[in-house]
Amino acid sequence: MCGRSAQSVRGVEQAEEIIRAGGSDGRTRDANRQPSSSTSHWPSSYNNANMGPGMRGLVIRKSSNGNDGYITCDEMLWGLVPKAGTKTSPLPEGPAQHYANLMYNARSDTLYDKRTFRDLALRGQTSVVAVDGFYEWKESEKSAIGGGSGKQPYYVHRSDGKPLLIAGLWTSVPTGREHGYDGKPEMLTTYTLLTTDACPKLQWLHHRQPVFLWDTASAVEWLQNPTQTLEKSIAREASKDHEHLAWYPVTKRMNKTQYRENDCNVA
Repeated sequence: MCGRSAQSVRGVEQAEEIIRAGGSDGRTRDANRQPSSSTSHWPSSYNNANMGPGMRGLVIRKSSNGNDGYITCDEMLWGLVPKAGTKTSPLPEGPAQHYANLMYNARSDTLYDKRTFRDLALRGQTSVVAVDGFYEWKESEKSAIGGGSGKQPYYVHRSDGKPLLIAGLWTSVPTGREHGYDGKPEMLTTYTLLTTDACPKLQWLHHRQPVFLWDTASAVEWLQNPTQTLEKSIAREASKDHEHLAWYPVTKRMNKTQYRENDCNVA
């Protein structure tokens, strides 16, 4: 599973550039096209070394402006909220609704069996979430870096310093409220991360892991032309070991989501 991660504007910007270029095959490269948005617009306040469900994050997706092939990056809240609010029954304000349904992960093996996830995939509401790494906990008798017994957090990342690309889904629904300045419906845009069986390297830590997109071409395809066949393929590839997958223990102070210091993911 994946319920906590670290994301930086720098990492998202790097991922977006790679995806825009289409990887080594250049399938989305078009010198005449300009980016529809750029992560350079995002301030450093979006850096989050301890990001959990209900928090805002930066998500890469296909532009909503038809099938123009543009890739865009938007702010969304982590934790899928698929049901719209109404004027008589608006969605609750704040992150409470995210913790209420806990749809921050979607199992890839049953993705097309669950109507909520299937409909988003069929509508092409797929996404790629670039993170510097994610956290997983292991029960231990003694902390790996001191501090007594209990669950020890580990930080999983790429050893080459590149961001991890994770397949996801997103949606946007009315909250049931209106913007005070223009009277237009207020929208809530949320996302979830796909998970699969852990690769052999990580099975000691947890039996589930995110669906990593190691192949840039697969990341582009997941955004531009998602299919059930592709989803099964990327989940299968994610469950294989990769040479750049690495991890190390980190401070237990980051167990609390309120702890947001930069040492969360420091060895």
